[in-house]
Amino acid sequence: MINLFKFFLKDKQSNTQNLSNNNNLQEQLNYTDITVRRPFDKYSFMIEDWIFDVLSSKSDTTGQKLVNLVIHIFQKMGYEAKNNDGLTDHKKDILVYKQNETIPHLVIQCKSYSPQTNHSRISKNEVAAFMGYTEKFKHNRIFITSSYFEKGTVEDFSDKITLIDRIGLIQLLTKYFPNETTYALNAFSLHSLEHNCVKCQHGKLQLIYYGNIPTYKCTNCTAQYKAKDFQPVFKSYAKYRKKD
Repeated sequence: MINLFKFFLKDKQSNTQNLSNNNNLQEQLNYTDITVRRPFDKYSFMIEDWIFDVLSSKSDTTGQKLVNLVIHIFQKMGYEAKNNDGLTDHKKDILVYKQNETIPHLVIQCKSYSPQTNHSRISKNEVAAFMGYTEKFKHNRIFITSSYFEKGTVEDFSDKITLIDRIGLIQLLTKYFPNETTYALNAFSLHSLEHNCVKCQHGKLQLIYYGNIPTYKCTNCTAQYKAKDFQPVFKSYAKYRKKD
């Protein structure tokens, strides 16, 4: 009887533990519920656009999108960050300040290179030039790129300055802009879908068949388009298109 009672207590504790785990399941999963649509927030969309472009094969000729993203990341960290990019920036694209201070706490150089279209990596000479202009900042300097560093660059400089490559950049974006990064990466995963949604301007159009009737539906919002000759008809959303 005692052994049976012990078994009952153990089984009850196990069930209680499972129930406790179930109660915390949503917290453990830590994802946005499927029934909750994201708000059409201009700031969020702007960040998402920058993330998508910086990580895509598009040419960021001025590098401003990466610079802007990094500025907003450091603002999320609680710093003040200033865009210093220009012809006379002396390799210091971003100046980062502690709150209410006028002297920069650290400096950052950004290189927006797409591995899909650029056939080189960040060389020793590029990092050495940055170090030459920022000697007084010692360890408070960061070189960040949407591409990668040469092996020799990492070996020679990683103990002298902070080097952040494409993978490190994605980790930062995931930490400080988790939703925007998720949506941008979702769009990347649907690259074979040809058409974009003109209503939300962020989703891709998936071709759905209801019986024999083809319909296009957005992967991001609730927009639905009629299909004609296997092409979406945008007429009903023309008012959104005019805002582009």
